[in-house]
Amino acid sequence: MQISGPRTGAALTTVTGCSQDQEAVGTLERVNGTSLVLQTASGRSVTVSTMASSFVSMSGPFLSDITDGAQVEVRGENSNGTLQAAIVTVGQPFSAVNPTGFVPHQGTATDATADGFTLVMSSGARIWVVTSNETLVVVPHASLSQLQTGTPVLAVGNAEAGGTLSAMALAAVSQLQSGPRTHVGVKVKDCSSSSIIEALGAVTVGRTPAS
Repeated sequence: MQISGPRTGAALTTVTGCSQDQEAVGTLERVNGTSLVLQTASGRSVTVSTMASSFVSMSGPFLSDITDGAQVEVRGENSNGTLQAAIVTVGQPFSAVNPTGFVPHQGTATDATADGFTLVMSSGARIWVVTSNETLVVVPHASLSQLQTGTPVLAVGNAEAGGTLSAMALAAVSQLQSGPRTHVGVKVKDCSSSSIIEALGAVTVGRTPAS
């Protein structure tokens, strides 16, 4: 799957399912305080502003974010008492990240290494979790300082004067590639913040419709 800006060349486009909201899609050029500057596939720059209430998530092969004491939710295959992690959510659970076929296991990470960690569940049960470069790590409540330059970003919010987007929510999805061939956007059920966050969660795990 590849991600790009709108084919029309416009920096902002209407969100499918909510005509009052706009989306910006591009790669992260830089972070300026509480704002981001994205470069769209057409080469245009667009500024995305955030507020304290803006939802910011990031996903990718961020195994270093799985540290001792971190609250995690693991989805993967259980084989002989070992979990082969497909997706690890770090921090507060993110209900929008809920792909079919996996039973979530919640707990605290300990004994973290480059190859995995021990998951200690509330019952006291312990299970070894194997991670690899194929493991997708999702950080649902990330700070802007954690976002990496060059990462594909999808942002949804309200258009402001000068072409700036005031973001209700944004997702930095490093496992997607930047490129001109396919547009990946956000499709929402309605204009509520929960619907928008759910749609970005789908993008995070690669369940977004491509046009």
